[in-house]
Order: sequence, then C-alpha cells, then structure tokens
Amino acid sequence: MKRRSVLGALAVLAVVAPAFAQSPAAKPAEPPRITVAELKSLLAKKAVVVIDVRQVVAYEQGHIPGSLSVPDVDKQIAALKGHNKPVVAYCS
Repeated sequence: MKRRSVLGALAVLAVVAPAFAQSPAAKPAEPPRITVAELKSLLAKKAVVVIDVRQVVAYEQGHIPGSLSVPDVDKQIAALKGHNKPVVAYCS
C-alpha cells in the first residue's frame, strides 16, 4: 500500500515538475540599456517615448521633461504601442 502511494506521488511529480521548470528560452531577455547622452539624442530627435514608472506623487515632484507618467504600465500598454516608437522607461 505504501509503495503505491510513493509511486503515485512520483507519477504526479513527473507530470507537474516540467510545468514549473524554466528552460533558458523561457527567461525574459534583459532590456537594453542606454546612456544619458543616447537618451538626450533620442529625445532631441523625438525618436522615443519616455515613461516614468514611479508613483504619480514622485513624478509631480520632478521628472524628465517630456516624459509621461505611467505608474501602471500593464493598464496602459496598448496606448504606449500606439506611439509606434521605442519606449524608454525609468524610475528612481
């Protein structure tokens, strides 16, 4: 009886474990980083959308000129895609 329980548990693990294992391909890619000089150049060309992902209070206390306050990116992702430009996100 005990042997059946152990075998049953192993069978469940054999089915469930792969679902929780992360393959190297499943890991999210590191977002590219840019320098301040690169950001200034892109802003001058109006080639990017800059978003400030901090809370609204922090944004109101100071932010990069021209940046948009987007504290909840998940809710506003569709609007960001509408700009048809690369998005640069920053926080403190």
